[in-house]
Amino acid sequence: MDISSELLELLRQLLPGFLTAWVFHALTAYPKQSQFERVIQALIFTLLVKVLSDSFKEITIYIGSFYKVFEWSTGKELATSIILAFLLGLVLSYYTNNSKFHGLLQKLKITNQSSFNSEWEDIFNSVTSFVILDLKDGRRIFGWPSVWPSDPSKGHIVLQNPEWISEDGEYIPMSSAQFIVIKAEEIEFVEFLKEGNFNEQ
Repeated sequence: MDISSELLELLRQLLPGFLTAWVFHALTAYPKQSQFERVIQALIFTLLVKVLSDSFKEITIYIGSFYKVFEWSTGKELATSIILAFLLGLVLSYYTNNSKFHGLLQKLKITNQSSFNSEWEDIFNSVTSFVILDLKDGRRIFGWPSVWPSDPSKGHIVLQNPEWISEDGEYIPMSSAQFIVIKAEEIEFVEFLKEGNFNEQ
C-alpha cells in the first residue's frame, strides 16, 4: 500500500468523527475550541462511531445468517459510519441544547454543572417567562424574550410585544412595534417575572 492509499484509508477512518464534530458545533452554541482540542474531540467521536459501526456490522452479519439482506462491504461500512456519525451528532446536540444529560448527572449528585456555556444561557434556556431588561442608561423595557445570544457580552436580545416602563412603574406599549432588538452589552441586568406579575399587566 503506497502513501496515498494509506492517507485515503486514514481519512476514511477519521471522516465520521469529524462529521459528528461538525454537526455538533453547527447545532449548538458550544464555544469554539483550539484546533488541537477540536482534533482530539473528533478522534473521540471517531472512536464512538467505530464502536457503533462495528456493533451494527455484527448485528447485521448475525441477522444475515438467518435472512439474506445484503452483503457487507467496505462501501456499505463507510456509508453506515457516515449515517451513524450524523445521527450521533444530532443526539449529542439534542442533549447539549436541553441539558437533559447534565440534569440526570445533577440528580445523581455527580455534578452541579449544566451543559450550557454560561449562567446567562442557562437561565434563558431553562426559564419560560416575561422579562424586564434594565438598561445601563436607566431605561427599563418589558417583553417576551424571543431570541437571545449565548454570550451576554455580544449579540442581541429580541423582545416580542415590548413595553417601556416609566419611572413611576407605568407600562407604555409600543403600539407600532411587534419586536425590538437590543444589544446585550447595553443591559445592566435582567428580571425574570413571576407568573402573577405579568398576568396583572
